[in-house]
Amino acid sequence: MAGRSGAAVLGDAFEVAEAHTGVPAELLAAIAQAETGVRMVQGVEEFPGQEAGFGVMGLRGANLLEGADLAEMPVDDARFQM
Repeated sequence: MAGRSGAAVLGDAFEVAEAHTGVPAELLAAIAQAETGVRMVQGVEEFPGQEAGFGVMGLRGANLLEGADLAEMPVDDARFQM
């Protein structure tokens, strides 16, 4: 993927996710923008009492567990993969 911007690579990932889930790529991109600014986050607590978020979607808690299950990967892998 040399020469491709990060946005293009993420766009491809959102399109793959759309094909797999039926959720529009544009909606996935908008959620990532709202949650993390489309940046990988790696488990930093933002607010006291709120679990740390992970990935470009900022998944935390039960959402992280469900996302890992849907992606058919261990939770520890889901924390650090897009």
